[in-house]
Amino acid sequence: MPDGVNVGFIWAGGSLSQTLDATLMSNTNYTLSLAVGQRLASSPPNCLIELLAGGKVIASFANPIQLSPGKFGLATLNYESSAHEDYVGRVLGIRLRALNEAVEFDKIALSTVSAVPEAQTYAMLLAGLGLLGFVRRRGSRGKANAGA
Repeated sequence: MPDGVNVGFIWAGGSLSQTLDATLMSNTNYTLSLAVGQRLASSPPNCLIELLAGGKVIASFANPIQLSPGKFGLATLNYESSAHEDYVGRVLGIRLRALNEAVEFDKIALSTVSAVPEAQTYAMLLAGLGLLGFVRRRGSRGKANAGA
């Protein structure tokens, strides 16, 4: 699974981090995916994967997958921001930590998908459609009465 060219390696107690060019957007689903590897001569790594906004952790998980020595496995972290998110507009970042053993990371990617609008948006849509239906029905009644 690793590309083999740009594998990140962290000794126990160390971390890798990167500030991204993107900012946190409201109503958006974020998926951080990466390959986590275990060295041949070590026990399973205990790692922490974090998604940051403005330097603050907004999502994280530890020990994402079970690995075999010398193998990589895919890990994913999902986060959904809301319309009222405190960190909207702040710069995103990723931090990877090795807590007990050396860990290797590869194929790190953050993807986004705009989320479904919030309930308030649907309520406004339904109210508008109801009002249009009411006006149309009332207008057709007026025409029927005028013809009688």
